[in-house]
Amino acid sequence: MDNNRAVDRLINNLKKFELKYIPEKPKTFLEIMGCENRETISSNILKFFLDSEEKHQLGDLCLRVLLSLYEPEYSNKSFCVKSIKTEVATKKGNRIDLWIKTEEELIIIENKIYHTAKNPFDDYEKTARKEIETLSNEKGVNLELISILLGFKNYNKSFKSITHFDFLRKLKAELVNYTDNNYVLFLNQYIETMLKKDTSSELYKMNKESADFVRNHIEEIEKLEEIVRNTCSYYETQLKNVIATLDDEALGIEWTKVEHNDDSAIKYSGAFSYSKPLKLRRDTYQLWLGINVSTICVGICFYKNGSQKDCYQKTIEKFAKCIQDYDKDAKEVYLLDEKNIGFTEEEIAKKFIEVIKEFQEKI
Repeated sequence: MDNNRAVDRLINNLKKFELKYIPEKPKTFLEIMGCENRETISSNILKFFLDSEEKHQLGDLCLRVLLSLYEPEYSNKSFCVKSIKTEVATKKGNRIDLWIKTEEELIIIENKIYHTAKNPFDDYEKTARKEIETLSNEKGVNLELISILLGFKNYNKSFKSITHFDFLRKLKAELVNYTDNNYVLFLNQYIETMLKKDTSSELYKMNKESADFVRNHIEEIEKLEEIVRNTCSYYETQLKNVIATLDDEALGIEWTKVEHNDDSAIKYSGAFSYSKPLKLRRDTYQLWLGINVSTICVGICFYKNGSQKDCYQKTIEKFAKCIQDYDKDAKEVYLLDEKNIGFTEEEIAKKFIEVIKEFQEKI
């Protein structure tokens, strides 16, 4: 009775929320390589794509998008990069992440990933202004200094603060016209890697709401998990009872439980299945019967010339979708997939026998 009241409270509270499940995005190449948080890797990628003369065929697009966030008027200006470097040393031994010279600008960028912005920005700017002064005296070229702090949040520093997220979202919108460019595929991977770090994104908001809900209702959820375990136990018992009624000698079936991994999706859906190979003529047929909380599944795998392979792993992983093919000779012959709504053991057994007999008649 206490369990029922706890679950009722949980359901009533669930109705007040609009919790959504947002599937986690697949890993990017940078995440697979374990370098998604390394500033030097990020700076090297930015160096390549911010260079208007590189082979990416994007021209000044990336630099123009970045500088449009520095000053909107730059969105309509063309830029020709004369040189671009990373880790430029100052006289004091400090290092500027990105150093870009165009025809009219000297752009210095501090690329910040997670770390706090405690850099010697005055030294950076002093070094850049010294370079501008030298070029003015020696070549009569007067460059405008553009100082950018590219980070995960807006910093109150002398450099103009621009977030990776604002830059990359705006850039991503521009890249829709470059779908045939292989370099853009990598750039989009970099963009997706960085955008995953945005704690203001919908994914973070929804996950936080879910986490808050669980924290606030942990006792009710624990009781619900106990009920789920009992439900799973009931359905396995029900399936065993069905199998016990299938000692039909005419069918020639003896049953063994299908072994599968302890996957949480299986455990909590209450999915169980039993199976037995059936030899007819020279061919082998794998018969299986499964019951879970919502579905009754009957499947038959066919393998030519008695070639048997394990046909259960994906069947278990995608139980509701039932049978899958596993080699070039395998195919699905017959499938029954019905909602498990109030079926008794006798009704399930009857349905299964009907399926098997119809299959035997066909072959």
